[in-house]
Amino acid sequence: MTGRTVRTVRTVRIGATKTIGDFVIGGMVAEFARRDDYALSLVVDNTEHLLHMLDHDELDFALVESFFGKEKYGHRLFRKEPFVGICGKDHRFSGRTVPFEELFSETVVVRERGSGTRAILEQLLAEHNYSLESFHKQVSISSFALIKMLVAGGAGVTFAYEAIARSDDALRVFRPGDAEIEREFNYVFLKGTNAERLV
Repeated sequence: MTGRTVRTVRTVRIGATKTIGDFVIGGMVAEFARRDDYALSLVVDNTEHLLHMLDHDELDFALVESFFGKEKYGHRLFRKEPFVGICGKDHRFSGRTVPFEELFSETVVVRERGSGTRAILEQLLAEHNYSLESFHKQVSISSFALIKMLVAGGAGVTFAYEAIARSDDALRVFRPGDAEIEREFNYVFLKGTNAERLV
């Protein structure tokens, strides 16, 4: 009786923040899924939760768009991406540089606490002595699909990575104040693990 050879397939556990997971890495994920030597488990969630999963050995690495402790985690640059204001294509802000004072007459649609895009916006506002409360109204939503729908329909503006605006013909970008903001997308992993060879 001939024995069958059982081939072991390694499952790679990857996390990605919502911008990266939903708007940046679709082609890479499809390519990886076609490989015979690895199986894939992908979690798309906010930065805070992904770092918690890394700390508890629930992920091999995460693609993160915002702040993380570079002294605590190993990391490698994936790419840089502009952080911009996003509005509907017919909005008065479309294609403009908009002074902060003019921004605040708008409803701002933001992600939930713990998300990278929200943290970056809050830092930008704090650098100019403002906060989310400076806006006429704040709406917090964890779904980018819903945020895009509201912004495209003129229900408010949001602040996020340019890749999101590029994903929808109904959206346009604007620059908040005189700020030109570019942020890193990084592979993040626990130091002292073999995860670095996977990225």
